[in-house]
Amino acid sequence: MIRHKTAEVDGLHVFYREAGDPANPKLVLLHGFPASSHQYRNLMPALEDRFYLVAPDYPGFGNTDMPDPAAFDYTFDRLSEITEGLLVSIGFDRFGLYMQDYGGPVGNRIVGRHPEWLEWQIVQNSNAYEEGFTEAWNALRFGLWQERNPETEAPVEAFLLGRDGMIQAYLSGHKDPEKISPDN
Repeated sequence: MIRHKTAEVDGLHVFYREAGDPANPKLVLLHGFPASSHQYRNLMPALEDRFYLVAPDYPGFGNTDMPDPAAFDYTFDRLSEITEGLLVSIGFDRFGLYMQDYGGPVGNRIVGRHPEWLEWQIVQNSNAYEEGFTEAWNALRFGLWQERNPETEAPVEAFLLGRDGMIQAYLSGHKDPEKISPDN
């Protein structure tokens, strides 16, 4: 059974899903963009008899607080620090790590600071290097990563953060969109 919890980390209420027996091997599930720990709602029940699972929501995602961007740096460094703080607060210091999409940059930063925590890992659709980014990524690279400002954000904002862009991310190319949960 999935338990829905929060913990305070650096003044933020950080939401996480937890399942399984704490006596089992620990597995941290780090979600991608534009998702949240909700993406693991079906995986967790399938694994809870073998693992003690934790799936956090990053700041600004899912049910975790969304601090004002003027006061909070929404960088992978900062997201990883908050996630690390959660793991420390709940006693996760040796675990397997499942990293999907954004979970890679978040998880790799945590493991870089604490390599002794990592027992094993699964990486799904995540980059840990820049070589994989072709020119098609330039709008994101320059607009959001290197020269972020209102003018460089504008071309990608609707696609990444707008309702239609989010719907497109979930439904594009799906053979039967009615099978996609509207909760996404």
